[in-house]
Amino acid sequence: MDLRYKGFRLEKGKCPSEGLPGFYGTEDEAETLIILLEDSAARVEIELFYSIFENYDLITRAVRVFNQGTDEIRLYQCASVCLDFLRDDMDLLTFNARHLMERCPDRGPLRPGILSVGSVRGISSHQHNPFVILCDHDADEDKGMCYGAMLLYSGNFEAAVECSQFENSRLVMGIHPYHFCWTLEPGQAFTAPEAAMVCSPDGFGQMSRQYHRAIREHLLRDPYYGRQKPVLVNNWEATYFDFNADRLIDIAREAAALGIELFVMDDGWFGSRNDDNSGLGDWQVNLEKLPGGLEDLVLHIKNLGMKFGIWMEPEMVNEDSHLYRAHPDWALHVPGRAPSRGRGQLVLDFSRRDVRDYIYEQMKTVLSSADISYLKWDMNRSLTDVWSAGLSARRQGGSLSPVRPGSLRPVRAPTP
Repeated sequence: MDLRYKGFRLEKGKCPSEGLPGFYGTEDEAETLIILLEDSAARVEIELFYSIFENYDLITRAVRVFNQGTDEIRLYQCASVCLDFLRDDMDLLTFNARHLMERCPDRGPLRPGILSVGSVRGISSHQHNPFVILCDHDADEDKGMCYGAMLLYSGNFEAAVECSQFENSRLVMGIHPYHFCWTLEPGQAFTAPEAAMVCSPDGFGQMSRQYHRAIREHLLRDPYYGRQKPVLVNNWEATYFDFNADRLIDIAREAAALGIELFVMDDGWFGSRNDDNSGLGDWQVNLEKLPGGLEDLVLHIKNLGMKFGIWMEPEMVNEDSHLYRAHPDWALHVPGRAPSRGRGQLVLDFSRRDVRDYIYEQMKTVLSSADISYLKWDMNRSLTDVWSAGLSARRQGGSLSPVRPGSLRPVRAPTP
């Protein structure tokens, strides 16, 4: 694209990315600069949103692409951050590792070429985290210039730093271009995820404090903000799939005596879910384990003075389930190839409205059947075989429901 500057405007408050995670702020807490770019030949307009949180020394950045032409266009890459530095004598700090050993820092100097981390697992993953720091070689917790960039997105991502022959460097971060292809019809728009950037001249400690304050006060929608959160007990390690109502109540009784305030019933309460290979997708209470249903169990837990929580993994399905036997096309699956399985399960295709509507109704029925205070929403495997039966071959890597242009408006903090 040949993007040229077209103009700008200022908005009081924080202008959100509709339907995506983002910081929020009132007119007194944030101000947003919107820079307009245009490719007149392709008839594409781009808005760059820079929201300033002065009290936190934090800047958010988002991108919105409009198709103003009469033909469809296809996006193959749309980054959220592009930062140029007039230097390349810096270290790159990333946070990597594995399950039960997440976010281990890895640090090394920039070098000629491209250094990158990312994920194509359908999730941001615990292998690599969508947060990086560029810093002075001698930066530590208390000194040194540090530049942080954090992508507010839990899907495929890439963060890449390239050093040029002129001893400059560039950081690009956003949705991973692998298998990304978004079709924009005339008049439609695509909004890239938001990123948050912080500069600290006083080391990693100051950067951490800036991020933590802003995240607590302007990103998390936490009904317990400023209050002590309840202590919970979960039955998983005690019982795995082998439990019934009496055994759960016994655990809750012991927990209540210790002052624990919330009991969470984990995996195994629904369908034929007696192991990892069956039942996912059938979100109906197993009355052999819980003869009185959720309502009776929750009443027992509440009588012990505790709140009740429940485990669900609604985006997954087992082949040994009523749901899969009725709708095998609802799982991500490349036609003509054997599916890849993780933990004995497949991933439901949430790009399809019929799938989303069905799962939503199942969850609504369960969660409204008793006084449930807490939902443990699990996600236990990466996305593989990413092919949707609801999309044509040329639209794979995109979506059925692109984000349409919306008005810019300040977002205020939610009421606890």
